[in-house]
Amino acid sequence: MDGSTTAFFSAGAENSGIDTLNPAAVLESLPCEALVVDANSGDVLFTNAQARTNLGYTAAEAEQLSLRAISNDLFEALSACKIAPDAGQAAAMPEMDADYHRKDGSVYSAEVRLHIESSGNKTLLVCFACEKVRPGEHTEQLRRYAQFNQSLLDSSEAGILSLTPVRNEQGDVVDYRFVAANEANALLTGRTPEQLLGKTLLEEFPGNEAEGLYDIYHQVATTGRAAEFEVHYNQDDVKDWFRIKAVQTGEDGVTINFSQITPAKRYELALKELHLLSLDTDLDLDMFAQGILEIGRKIFDCPFGIYARNDGETYELVETIGNLPVSSGDTLPLSETVCAAVVREKAPVALHDLKSVHEKFSRAGFGCYIGAPLMTETRVNGTLCFLGPEAKNSPFSDSDLDNASMMADILSARIKLIESKNALRNNRDELQILFNNMPARIWYKDDRNTILHANTSAAKSMGFEDPEDLENADTYKLFPEMAAKYHEDDLAVINSNMPLRNIVESYTPLHGDQGWVSTDKIPLEVPSGEKRLLVVASDITTLKQREEQLEKLNKNLQEFAFVAAHDLQAPLRQTAMFSQLLHDEIADSAVSEDALETLKNLETSVQNMRSMVKNLYHLFSLDTQQIKLLPVDIASVVKRASASLEEVLDDSQAEILFDALPTVLGAEDLLAQLFQNLFANAVKYAGADRPVIKISSLQNPVKLVHEIRIQDNGVGIPQEFHEKVFEPFKRLHHKEEVEGSGIGLALCRRIANLHKGALRIDPKYQDGCCFVLEVPYY
Repeated sequence: MDGSTTAFFSAGAENSGIDTLNPAAVLESLPCEALVVDANSGDVLFTNAQARTNLGYTAAEAEQLSLRAISNDLFEALSACKIAPDAGQAAAMPEMDADYHRKDGSVYSAEVRLHIESSGNKTLLVCFACEKVRPGEHTEQLRRYAQFNQSLLDSSEAGILSLTPVRNEQGDVVDYRFVAANEANALLTGRTPEQLLGKTLLEEFPGNEAEGLYDIYHQVATTGRAAEFEVHYNQDDVKDWFRIKAVQTGEDGVTINFSQITPAKRYELALKELHLLSLDTDLDLDMFAQGILEIGRKIFDCPFGIYARNDGETYELVETIGNLPVSSGDTLPLSETVCAAVVREKAPVALHDLKSVHEKFSRAGFGCYIGAPLMTETRVNGTLCFLGPEAKNSPFSDSDLDNASMMADILSARIKLIESKNALRNNRDELQILFNNMPARIWYKDDRNTILHANTSAAKSMGFEDPEDLENADTYKLFPEMAAKYHEDDLAVINSNMPLRNIVESYTPLHGDQGWVSTDKIPLEVPSGEKRLLVVASDITTLKQREEQLEKLNKNLQEFAFVAAHDLQAPLRQTAMFSQLLHDEIADSAVSEDALETLKNLETSVQNMRSMVKNLYHLFSLDTQQIKLLPVDIASVVKRASASLEEVLDDSQAEILFDALPTVLGAEDLLAQLFQNLFANAVKYAGADRPVIKISSLQNPVKLVHEIRIQDNGVGIPQEFHEKVFEPFKRLHHKEEVEGSGIGLALCRRIANLHKGALRIDPKYQDGCCFVLEVPYY
């Protein structure tokens, strides 16, 4: 039989009064004869078992025959018909009597119903035939048909009910009567077919009216439109979920096919409840565990639930549900509980009949058990279990075990979440305590100059007691004078993603104490991608006041030193002149050698004093100078300094070497004096070797300065004196060893500072001394 023959099966099944399942199987099981014939060629395509039995052919033999070989009457009727229905449409033909020819040559008469079906590229003739029976055989045949139909109904696991309308005297439908029912009803509704047949729907199941089912069935019976739906039926001693399909039977009857879906529906609803429960992150652990227990006892149809912790051999009940002989907080030896198996196996355990396994638990009033472990990595921290007072009729399913594991995992995850939240809350509280006890003023801000959080020190400095009063506060309202500058600095830090440190600025809140602060601003980016700013300010008001006092004192001292150095030059000059006159006066007199030596020492001391005061004058005069910075070529400065020391350099045979040197902003006279002093020092401290002075330059992109290095091959300066040599009058050698006033390097550093640079000694250079002059980029 090819694929185009299958379209007719529904018509055959409809005419036979049975549901369509497998078309070939349906035809094969019919108690009447069924033939399927190619209407164009007359070839036999299919015969069912009843036809083969009556005709005496095998299936293979029958499919080699033509219709004429089986029944000439049918062949002539087929030839006389117009057999060209539209594709996909069926055509019924009148019933007729026909003779059938058996394989052994005998003939029998049959009542035949013909049906023509167009399917694909073929037109099919379907013949349903019943051999004419002799008087007395008709009742037996009807009985056989009835048995066959009932066996078909009873083979279905779904409940099947067929009903016909019950009408009142006016002809209105007032109820429906059961005319067919299968054995599945006994399991699904508690009523056997014998108890139902002849009864009416509302007599046996009055709850159908309250549940609205009667109206649905009536609509199906009167309109012919099938209905399919799910319903929770809680009437007439039936309490289950059902999936129901109702179709019209005949002109005004209805056939109902229904399946019990309580476990699946219970699971579906429980999953929805679990989902909603999981979404509620505000529930504490007790409420969440109660929710899990409530859902679990619905899924497993067990009235008792327990969430317990186990610590070694101790079993502690945390939450319970149902009327149990134990309660939350009770402890038991783990070995005396069914949960010991769960802990031991680290897997769910289900026992549908506790009595057959654990007599002592049965005596405690429990008949069934299902439980699963609460895991932390590989360790069992507790169990989630459900118990019922009666044994189950059948074992728990694999899906029940999966559900128990799922619920235990959800509870474990919530326990971990709550523990993590508690730990985070504790850490946050500790950090808040630390935050509020820090003496520095701390603000956490956004890029709109809004304060998100502040510590106690910051709040009090602004006239607030509680830092929470500053949350989401606008800085423009709190610092009307400085807010714009604060915001400008904030945005510069955020946009550059570089911290800004040691910002010394005035602190002028609208309320609170005014003063000075040193501020660090640090950019932050939170996980959401938003820009944040951490502002840490230290109160330097007292330091600033002392700094101002010290600056004023230093200024007074500098003025005094400058005046003193200036005013001392005249007396010293006169002293030197008088000492020289005295020396000339007594040079030819009879004066002792000791007196002459004393006079000579006096002249030398006065000369040294004049040099010292003169250098002091130059040093302090630098502090009062307003230098004008212009582009200066360092190579020209080096040449100028060398020319000034030409005689000294020639006498010592010193060599000055330099590479390409930068152009900087500076005062050429002062820079020339700086290099002249450094070159003179290199010659003074050259040691035994011929002095070689090298000048080179490097760029420092971090500090944004040129590093000009002045190296010599002299005796060097010990590292512990690298800073002391820059102090006035600090010398490493006695004046008798090396001439000098002890103020040259102090003067060099002061010149470097005036150029917003620095002068230091490189501690890593070992072949003499290396001075490093740092000058900002031009």
